[in-house]
Amino acid sequence: MRSMGKSLMPGLAALIGSVGLVVLPAGSAHADITTPLPLRNFQHVVVDSVHRHLFLSQGNDSYNSILVTDFNGKTVATIGGQTGVDGIALSADGGKLYAALRADRAVSAINTASLKEITRYPLGNSNIPADLAMQSGKVWIGYDDGNGTGGVGEIDPAASTPTFTPQDALGNWSGAPRLAADPSGSGALIATDGNSAASYNVSTDPVTVRVQPKGLPNCGNMTDIAVAPGGGEFVLACGAPYAHYRYRTSDLSGAGSYASNAYPNAVAIDAKGDVAAGISGWYEPDVYVYHSHGDTPLNAYEFGGPEWNLANRGLGWSSDGTKLFAVLQNLNTGALSLRVLNTPALTVSKLTLVGTSSTALGKKVSITGTLSLGVGKPPAGTKVTVVRSLAGSTSTAKFTASVAANGGFTVTDTPKAVGAYTYSAVYAGDAGRAPAQATRKVTITRIPTSLTLTANASTYNYGGSAKVTAHLGTTYTGRTLSIYAQAYGSTTKKLLKKAKVDSHGNLAVSSALTRSTTFSAVFAGDVRYAPVTVTRKVHTRARVSASLSGFYSSKYYGSTKYRVYHHTHTLDVSVTVAPNKKGQCVKLQIQEYYQGGWHSSLTTGCGKLTSTSAIRGHLGLSQATGGRYRVRAYYVQGGSDTSNVSTYGSWLYFSVVK
Repeated sequence: MRSMGKSLMPGLAALIGSVGLVVLPAGSAHADITTPLPLRNFQHVVVDSVHRHLFLSQGNDSYNSILVTDFNGKTVATIGGQTGVDGIALSADGGKLYAALRADRAVSAINTASLKEITRYPLGNSNIPADLAMQSGKVWIGYDDGNGTGGVGEIDPAASTPTFTPQDALGNWSGAPRLAADPSGSGALIATDGNSAASYNVSTDPVTVRVQPKGLPNCGNMTDIAVAPGGGEFVLACGAPYAHYRYRTSDLSGAGSYASNAYPNAVAIDAKGDVAAGISGWYEPDVYVYHSHGDTPLNAYEFGGPEWNLANRGLGWSSDGTKLFAVLQNLNTGALSLRVLNTPALTVSKLTLVGTSSTALGKKVSITGTLSLGVGKPPAGTKVTVVRSLAGSTSTAKFTASVAANGGFTVTDTPKAVGAYTYSAVYAGDAGRAPAQATRKVTITRIPTSLTLTANASTYNYGGSAKVTAHLGTTYTGRTLSIYAQAYGSTTKKLLKKAKVDSHGNLAVSSALTRSTTFSAVFAGDVRYAPVTVTRKVHTRARVSASLSGFYSSKYYGSTKYRVYHHTHTLDVSVTVAPNKKGQCVKLQIQEYYQGGWHSSLTTGCGKLTSTSAIRGHLGLSQATGGRYRVRAYYVQGGSDTSNVSTYGSWLYFSVVK
């Protein structure tokens, strides 16, 4: 029985720590495909590499068909009429599939090209076939005699009248034994009933019994079995202890093991001897892949956490060892799916690239890469090839980088043109390691251009002339600038001047201002230096004009002309502002001269300018007898109108007499 607590975790941690194992998540480069299977139960999977088909049986008297899929798990056909189909086996040439039909007490033969049954071999009313293996040209059958005793029998399809023949000399079993045979045809046949195992050489007549059924060291609850090519060894998936153990077919002595983890339940061996060791574990990797007699796994695969487990006997290899097929079952729903793993017998290799993503022409590009392997470190002398390509060009550059012991490498480069570059790194792999590749996109931009724009003042009088000077730094071929002016409120820029800069890199222009204005200098760029625009905003005062009326004479104090008012009269002030500031504010500021200086006397509230941008004000003078005064208008910038800054007009001088 399987323990479902966290006690599994320490064993997993110890294993990973001891072998340096990298667990590949579902969806990684080697876990290529997961496909739901239209099955309600699963018993056995057989791989037909000739037609690139998988055959899957359901192992229950209620399910009477064999599912056929392609190598991606897509349904190709359903072979019906296979009542209670259990074990299945493929002939050595791949031309026929044999199926154990429990309910019909028979073995059927199916043409693997047409996917049709072509013949059927009855076992007799009491014999119930359960498992099959092909060896030495014969179909070997593990069966139950109907009375609780199991045995091994054979059918020779090449005989003139093929019949089922029990082989009593192969021992008595506590139920129908599972069978496995040497895929290379040496004659080795192994049987197990879950607690005992036996070894035979069926290439002789009569069959040579190497070892009669007996228990094995380090193996209880024998769930699956596979014979290594050549027939000298076999591997058992034993429910306990937690490893896949190797045994010699000659005497069933122990020959080593492949480390896995809790509850081994599946094993498959490819034509080169690579071993896939599967477990029914919760949190561990579900499958470990080893080279023959290897001590360290090449790869390990986790199939989606505790919900998805590898099904019992749910592993199969393609004949060339490039694909490993795993049947998975959801523990919550019972749903079945197929996981297809590519090149599992090659250690996973992964390349990653980081570094420069964008830089200016002439600057160094530095690409740092890491080659990581599923197991171990890159061997000394490992090289990675990096090819630089430019979008829109057929020109390339090639770099060879040496990989350090930690997997790191660096490539530096200085491209000679702007554009979108791709640096493609390739690790070729070797006999035991898969190739890998990665790319890094790098944009080479034009060199930033130095451009400044200055003005000879920050604020100007209305109608005054602003002089702006642009200074262009180093460029390659382009030395022309354009200078524009955009007055406040305008939607267009007016070109003031377009010309080459002088020998000092300067281009100057003057422009009369009536409102605040933004100047811009534009360099269009050249093949090496980037385009750039810089701006300079200057402010413009309003023009405030004022005049006095109501005086009766004029008089000079020094060089200053004063208007003379009688104290019984009114001082009239007329103010106009340009540009038109209809509705905006104008104030009057009045100062009095005494004790040798001017002192503030009065500032009026806002008066609103009329539609003609004018306003008139009146001041009573009865309290100002004998004094000397001056007055000026003050335009106050208001609201959202920032076209002109607040501006004082000129002082107007007057005196009051009795």
